[in-house]
Amino acid sequence: RLNQHAGRGRSIAIARRLGIKSELREGPSLALGTSEVSLIEIAGAYDVFGNGGMSVEPHAIRRVRMSSGRVLFAREATAVNQIVDPVHVGEMNDMLNAALVSGTGRRAAIPNHPAAGKTGTSQEFRDAWFVGYTGHLTAAVWIGNDNGKPMNRSFGGGLPAEIWHELMLAAHEGKAPLALPGTIRQRSPSSGVPIASAPVWPADSDQVAAQSEFLPWQTSPSAPTHRKSRAVLPGPLGIIKGRIKVSPPTALYPAEAISEDFITKALAESEQRADQDKIAQNPDPALKRPAGMMSLGGWW
Repeated sequence: RLNQHAGRGRSIAIARRLGIKSELREGPSLALGTSEVSLIEIAGAYDVFGNGGMSVEPHAIRRVRMSSGRVLFAREATAVNQIVDPVHVGEMNDMLNAALVSGTGRRAAIPNHPAAGKTGTSQEFRDAWFVGYTGHLTAAVWIGNDNGKPMNRSFGGGLPAEIWHELMLAAHEGKAPLALPGTIRQRSPSSGVPIASAPVWPADSDQVAAQSEFLPWQTSPSAPTHRKSRAVLPGPLGIIKGRIKVSPPTALYPAEAISEDFITKALAESEQRADQDKIAQNPDPALKRPAGMMSLGGWW
C-alpha cells in the first residue's frame, strides 16, 4: 500500500539512485521483491545507509597484478556524492536495526556492534538472503540452488543470517563499536543487544508523526514519540520533548579502506571452527575436510 501511495515510478527512481541497475518491473508486486537484482547491487544499495548516505559504486575487481608485482589493471577512484539526506539515513538505520533486535534477523546480531539489515525469502524457498551493515562494513549473503529448485525450507533469517553473523564476528575483531549514521548507540534494556536509538532530528524539522510510534525494543508505549523537534539523548531510551537545538548528524563511519586480509581471516576462522566442531562429533581423521575447502555448515 505504501508503494502504491508513493507511486511505483518513484520507488524505481529511488532504487536507481541507490545504484540498482537491473530491470525493475513496475507493478503492485514490486514492493515484494519480484524483480531480481544481483547480490553486489543489493549490497551496494544498503551500503548507502551504512556510510551516511553517500553514493556507492560496487565492484568485484580492484586491481589485477602479476606475480612479479606489475599491475595490469587498477580501478580508478569514483566521485562520491551525498544522495540520501542524513535525517532519512537515520530513519532507515533505526528501522532496519529493529530487524536484528526484535525481528526476523535476530540470528545475525553481533555483540557490541549496532547493526542493521534485512532478511529475504522467495517463493517455495528457492532463494534466501540476508544483507546488513554496521558503521564499519556492509555484507550480503545469498543461498540457493544453481538450478533454481526449492531448498529444504531455508529462509533469510536462518542460514544466511548465521553466515553473516560469523563473517562479521571475524571482520570486526579489534574494531571499536560505531553508532549507525544518524543514530545514537544504546543497548536494549532487556537483552543488552546494541541498538540504534531513534534518529537524531534537526531542531527545525517539520516532520511530525501522524500517530504515536511504539519502537519494538521499548518496554511500553508510554514514551512520547512525536517527531516535532525531538532529540534522543544518551541514557535509558529517553525521548526529550521541546525545541532543543540538535546539530546535524556527523559522519561516524570509517574513512579507511578495508584491509587486504580480512576476508582471508574470516574464512580461515570459519573453517577452524567447523573443523573443531566436526572433530568433536566424530574424531575419525578420515573425515577431515581437504585443506582449502570451504564449508557453509555441510561436509563433502
